[in-house]
Amino acid sequence: MKQSEKVYRYIQEFGSITSREAFLDLGIIQLPKRIFELKHSGIVITDKWIKVKNRYGEETFIKQYFIGSIENENCKEKQCI
Repeated sequence: MKQSEKVYRYIQEFGSITSREAFLDLGIIQLPKRIFELKHSGIVITDKWIKVKNRYGEETFIKQYFIGSIENENCKEKQCI
């Protein structure tokens, strides 16, 4: 299975993916490249910036990717941009 297919299935199962999740759960380092491949194949992928804490407790921002629009059920509970 291609890495982009793994990313697609992960988003379907869990609703979204971040670079951290891609690395820890799937062993994928270049998530933006896999997202580009999915978009190039015709899949609508949207993203938003989310605030997380790094290992030192400092706030930083990372992208969270979704299939389709972020105006969906998963986003109602989260703070969407």
